[in-house]
Amino acid sequence: MHAFGTESLESVGRRRTPAADTRWRLWALRPLWIAVHIAAVALMTVPAWILGGVRAEVQFWLFVVGACATLGCWSICLARSVSLRPLPVALVPLALALVLAALQTIPLPPTVHRWFSPRTQRWWQDLAPHAATDSEPADNGGYPLSLYPASTRREGDLLALAVAAFTLAAIVLANRTAFAIAGVAVAINGAALAFFGLAQQLTRYGGLFPPVGVGTPFASFVNRNNAAGFLNMCLACGIAISVWGIVHRTYRRPKRRPADELDSFHADRQGSRLQQICLSIPRTLGNNALLVLARLNSATLGGLLAAACIAAGIFCSLSRGGTIAMLGAAIITLLAAALAGRWRLAWLAPMFIAGLAACLLVGYVGKGDSVKQRLATLLDESTLQGDGRLVNWADGKLAAQDLLPAGSGLGTYRYVYRLYQQQPNSAWFYHAENQYLQTLVEAGLAGLALLLAALGLVALACWRLLRHAPDPTTYALGVAGTFAVSSQAISAAFDFGLYLPANMLLLAAICGAVCGRAARTEKKVSGTVCRNGPQGALHKRFLTPFSLASLFCRNGPEGAAHKRFLTPFSLASLFCRNGPEGALHKEKKVSGTVCRNGPEGAAHKRFLTPFSLCALPRLRPLAASCCVALSGLLLLAGGEARRAAAVAAALRQVQPLDLRRSQSVEALDGCLARFAVASPDGVQDVEAQWKLAQLWINRMRVGLVAIIRQDVPDDTSDSVIWTATDTVQLYGRAQQWTAQQQSAPLAALRTAPPVLENLPSAIWHLQRARRLCPLLPEIHLMLAQLAPLTAAGADNRADLQRARLVAPAQPAILTRCGLLELQAGRIALACRCWRTSLALNPKQLPEILRVARPEMDLVEHLGELLPDSPQWILDVALAQFGAEADRPIRDAALGQADRLAAARPGDDAQARWLRGRIAMLQDQPLLAVQRFTQAVEIRPNETAWRYDLAVALQRLERYAEAQEQARICALAEPNNEQYDALLRDVIRAQLAPNRRATSRQE
Repeated sequence: MHAFGTESLESVGRRRTPAADTRWRLWALRPLWIAVHIAAVALMTVPAWILGGVRAEVQFWLFVVGACATLGCWSICLARSVSLRPLPVALVPLALALVLAALQTIPLPPTVHRWFSPRTQRWWQDLAPHAATDSEPADNGGYPLSLYPASTRREGDLLALAVAAFTLAAIVLANRTAFAIAGVAVAINGAALAFFGLAQQLTRYGGLFPPVGVGTPFASFVNRNNAAGFLNMCLACGIAISVWGIVHRTYRRPKRRPADELDSFHADRQGSRLQQICLSIPRTLGNNALLVLARLNSATLGGLLAAACIAAGIFCSLSRGGTIAMLGAAIITLLAAALAGRWRLAWLAPMFIAGLAACLLVGYVGKGDSVKQRLATLLDESTLQGDGRLVNWADGKLAAQDLLPAGSGLGTYRYVYRLYQQQPNSAWFYHAENQYLQTLVEAGLAGLALLLAALGLVALACWRLLRHAPDPTTYALGVAGTFAVSSQAISAAFDFGLYLPANMLLLAAICGAVCGRAARTEKKVSGTVCRNGPQGALHKRFLTPFSLASLFCRNGPEGAAHKRFLTPFSLASLFCRNGPEGALHKEKKVSGTVCRNGPEGAAHKRFLTPFSLCALPRLRPLAASCCVALSGLLLLAGGEARRAAAVAAALRQVQPLDLRRSQSVEALDGCLARFAVASPDGVQDVEAQWKLAQLWINRMRVGLVAIIRQDVPDDTSDSVIWTATDTVQLYGRAQQWTAQQQSAPLAALRTAPPVLENLPSAIWHLQRARRLCPLLPEIHLMLAQLAPLTAAGADNRADLQRARLVAPAQPAILTRCGLLELQAGRIALACRCWRTSLALNPKQLPEILRVARPEMDLVEHLGELLPDSPQWILDVALAQFGAEADRPIRDAALGQADRLAAARPGDDAQARWLRGRIAMLQDQPLLAVQRFTQAVEIRPNETAWRYDLAVALQRLERYAEAQEQARICALAEPNNEQYDALLRDVIRAQLAPNRRATSRQE
């Protein structure tokens, strides 16, 4: 795999071919090269303005542009007049990631699948077993590693696009001039996006950009966190431009004392050593600041202006993660520059100026208070604990542990994590909000290792550019790469921005440019590895830390280290020995020329370069093959994206239709035809299949409404008839007729023309959706509802079990499962479902009681229905069973709560207090006083418990004791009106007998 550059295009052409032929080839390649440049810059900038490139129709054009650009690079690879440029080693983990994504979609034999991912195999077998249907025979083959192969293919297509962008950048943007142009374009693009977002906030979406119904948008991004992540990478380019403007004049010049002409002003000053030190510090800082201000040029000012505008946009986006990533990346970049030995104290002045300008811009637009309040939530413990991401991370951690080592497949996290939910959550997380955790869940240990390896190789390339950059442009590229990679590595811990094509392509392009430039720089430096003389010092300074091969070519005293340390680790170490070991050199012949000077020195390039950590071997067929493979993958991905775009358009057409209500047959047929045209070979989208099944079910209900209308009075409302055709109602009637052995009405329902015409298609789409992704509980639930309506009357217990299995923390699904189990006569299973649902969400109780009262004896099954929480049962008894008609149910609930409280440890004060309240509700005040007294003795500071004790004593007319307890409560909380009222009532009741006795005496 190789890249080619335009830097030496003319010189190489003149050396290899005649002048006329070379000039013709160069002019023929120049338009193609420019077109590839433009395509690369377009991939970096344009998607950010189209909702981040999330729509399938936008991704189709991204695939087309990427394929054309890689084909252009392939054409350049075949041109012999262009010199070879090595591609970076970081391309290897990216290519392996593509292979991993492809392997996740291939059905594997059961034994192999069990070895890689036993959990996913069990999920497939339990949720979507191979079984014959009316239209398809039974398939006894294996299952893929991915639980949603279609989604994994889509994510793999985007990954291929990112690899293509990386390769294009390594080929195109590694050129100094090309990177300078691209960096300026990205910085301007980021400043424009930031300004657009600020203007959008000031005008409150005053027609500039339509607001989106989901998320918190900023600029053209639906999510402000994603916008902040993109702006951070643009900020890296703005900082790089500023750094280039500062260092390009004095780069690699001897360090001299700034503003020497000002030293004479202080030369005649005398004083103590302490005074001189105190005076020298501000003098040095002031001189450096004046020197930096004097060296400001258009590039520095432009970069600072763009950086200030972008930084202000990040602040005003109110993204906490984006702000943390920006500040952390700035610190990491400064530390890396300092450790690399290229740090200049003068950098602080322009960075301080840019930061100050950003803060002033934030204050000018009136967002200062909003930014302060948003950042203050980082220190608010209650806000952090209420963040749904913490709960989501806990669920994702459980999923990652269970799905090792191969993961569940790329793009499956939003379906998989719900299998491991511990708490109900109305939000549906499409991502883990932590890209490392999501990678571990979806791709397993191999995917996480590849991700970390790619980050490590890019970081190594950034370090190489910072430490050994031969020119200021290369050094600025190292600064941009360090800031961009560090900011994205930080934000990846609490965001999912890199899953957006815009962010992904920009980071891939920056990393590709950095790694490509590092590979070229290493090639230039490695030419002096085996030289003796003055050039040998270059080896010690630059190559030793970065190339394993460079350690094997030392002559002189350093050669002793080879024998002691390097021989056990590399075969190449056998080729550099002097003395008796030279026999092996003579036998191998080829390797014996590694350390020689003269014509044999070319062997170094052939054998030692492959050991580099930055560059791959320079083989022209490998480079051409890489470009052809990427272009082919992108063309295939473009075809899938086009079909996905057509399906998405069909879904948007169906979206306005409320399928819970009756729709016209013409509208339903139009939607079905649109899906058929969008994907003639079958829709590979589980949500589209679910929508198609709903369309067919709605069409069936419309036909049943027409039949029922003929047999009911004319004054019957349409809503009543429509409700009667609901699948749950039809399921209940079918189960009732089956239990009563009424075959005639059941056969009439099953053979009704609307059922025969529409039900098979609906069931086919549901089964198709289950085979695509078996993790949607709604699909299993609908199959269970439609099972009794089929001619065979299939048993639906397996489908209900699957629905419960994939929705362990979704109360609505569990409540629906309980209803279906109840209608089928399985009361024990219904109570089990409802009990789990109530433990997750007590608000489901009214709905459960509504459907359970007519069908079952609540007094008999109350213990199976209610969760094992005495406090919760006590509250339910007061809220739901307070009526006199419900007294038997209330007594049963109180008895169950008392048994549960009694089962707690004997010294549990909370249990004693609960049992006291239960005794009060059961009209046993004496028993309540005993239990309240025991609870108060254990925890005397519980004022509410002491209040309950006073009420119980008042009820027993033990007014003196009640007065004492009420007085303690009133003293503990003087502002509590309830306690004061009780104390007055007790005193009044205590004085009432004395008043009656006095009146009798008179």
